[in-house]
Amino acid sequence: MRRAFKARVIFCTVGHGKEDKSVQSSYKVSRAYRGFSWLYQFLGTPQGIALGLALIISFVSLPAFSAWPWCTGEQDLIYHLARIEGIKEGLLSGQFPVKIEPPQLNGAGYANGVFYPDLFLYFPAFLALAGLSVGSTWNIMLVAINVACCLLSYGSFKRMFGSKRLGLLGSLLYTAGFYRLMDVYLRSTVGEHLALVFLPLVALGMWRLYAPDVSEDSRRRAWLPLAAGFVGIAQSHLLSIEMTGLFCLFVMLFFWRKTFTKGVLVCWLKVAVLVVLLDLYFLVPLLDYLQGSFSITDPSRKTWWIGGDGVNPVELITLIPTNSSSLSIFSFGFQTDMPIGLGYALVIGGFVGLTVLFREKKDVAGEPWVVALILGLLAAFMSTCAFPWNFLQRSLGSYASLVANIQFPWRFLGIASLLLVIASCGVLLHLAKTGRLRSAKLIAVAMGGLTCLVAAVFMALQVKSSVPFSDEDLSYYMGTSAYGVIGNGEYLPGEVNEANKSAIVNLKTWSSVGVEIERVDKSYLNMSVEVDNTIDQEGFISLPLLWYKGYVATDALTGEALQTTSAGAAGNFAVRVIIPADYAGTIQVRFVEPWYWRVAEWISLSAVMLLVMRGTRHRHIHRKRKGNSG
Repeated sequence: MRRAFKARVIFCTVGHGKEDKSVQSSYKVSRAYRGFSWLYQFLGTPQGIALGLALIISFVSLPAFSAWPWCTGEQDLIYHLARIEGIKEGLLSGQFPVKIEPPQLNGAGYANGVFYPDLFLYFPAFLALAGLSVGSTWNIMLVAINVACCLLSYGSFKRMFGSKRLGLLGSLLYTAGFYRLMDVYLRSTVGEHLALVFLPLVALGMWRLYAPDVSEDSRRRAWLPLAAGFVGIAQSHLLSIEMTGLFCLFVMLFFWRKTFTKGVLVCWLKVAVLVVLLDLYFLVPLLDYLQGSFSITDPSRKTWWIGGDGVNPVELITLIPTNSSSLSIFSFGFQTDMPIGLGYALVIGGFVGLTVLFREKKDVAGEPWVVALILGLLAAFMSTCAFPWNFLQRSLGSYASLVANIQFPWRFLGIASLLLVIASCGVLLHLAKTGRLRSAKLIAVAMGGLTCLVAAVFMALQVKSSVPFSDEDLSYYMGTSAYGVIGNGEYLPGEVNEANKSAIVNLKTWSSVGVEIERVDKSYLNMSVEVDNTIDQEGFISLPLLWYKGYVATDALTGEALQTTSAGAAGNFAVRVIIPADYAGTIQVRFVEPWYWRVAEWISLSAVMLLVMRGTRHRHIHRKRKGNSG
């Protein structure tokens, strides 16, 4: 057949003018289409899928490979590098899990481990313990995150649409999506882009729970991806839980009849119980500290008006990748504005979805991908400065901090990206099922190509702007209260101001009148102080440690406990030990978790072990049944 077609082309090229060119053009188009068809067939094979996933991972990891051993990133880079270093030093000090990170604030310590989930940062911390440099641990972590995002998104989309090819396309659109890459390589917000890794699992669980064409067995097991997704997000970024939960609520209300059925309610109950049990080791210390006075609980935070930090609506659809990093167009203008948006591919996907929706309302109304499209557009709108965020804050009154904690409305672009990827894959599947496979293929190629083009330009700019960041550089920052090392200082005592911050990094060991300090030893957050109270009344010693609940002081010989307290604002919130009258001896001070924190840790560990045992048993039974049926 191919030879006959070539013969006709050769025959027609003899003695013909314009007709020759049109036939040659048709032949080239036909060859190109056959090439696309071959690629389409190949990507449905196990070898094609494996190659495609490997290429996606390699592509989105190029900045990490190219910049090695330098670090690519700005904005929150120093803060998260400090967290990794803090976990490493905390492990060396004998803490596990690490709640107070020793090196921050010139060795005074900082409670990142209580307020900010850090489970996934233990991997780079162990690499640092093995002797790898700051840049190496950072880049290895980014590659690992890219691998996890690619594989989990592929598995989720494949199961949602029942297609390996759509799973691969969805993985490309999501993993190489512009907002995610911006989060990884420009903003360096580890918590946020770790949360994006687990969002597809939540989407898969919601799909299994509410999509009409899902088997009853899959619907019963929808709690597994839902629980895994929510636990993963909770262990990455607490704010993302709030945002994800909001959009899950929208879906639940949209399908309210199905939501209030017994099976769905039981599923949500399982998810809630599992999330609480698995995260209890983190939640108990967090809730314990939130009873105290910290900057993060300061009521004045509700005055942070976030409306001005939204994306200009035009930026959603007109994206020019740059490596600028300012956070607000209202402060600096478009010239230096951080590149942010949906990316051209998702704009095309959204446009195609809307076109099909308006033309075929009766046929597609109520389809899951249509719900994803509507919610994706809503999330995109919520990311802009056009959304009435400031009005919402004023309306909430004393609860305005719930909105203020979002800080930057464009964080909703992560959810918008996921939902629009789902909508794009869904509309392509609809086109294929309704006899428009060729159109679906061309749209898929266009979306994939534009995704790669925009991502390549952006990543090239990021590699070019990479800077060396050594262990010595990080050590320097650890000795300061500079923005970045401790973020905005959210986990400092509530009354700390800029003057206190400067004083905290210069804390010294000193005592009240009559108390003589004869020897001081300090190792991480552990101190040994030999004192002599020469008067017949109580005195105190103030130590170069920032006060957090959990510091205990004991006599080195008798083990008798001494009272510890905060030195307050006047003493720059240092740890203060009360020295009894006429006391002489050596005092040991260290951080010890309260007993109920340890109980919570054992409960979470037990829940993990039970899940592993249940999963192993279920797999064994499944294999046994499969063997008997064979």
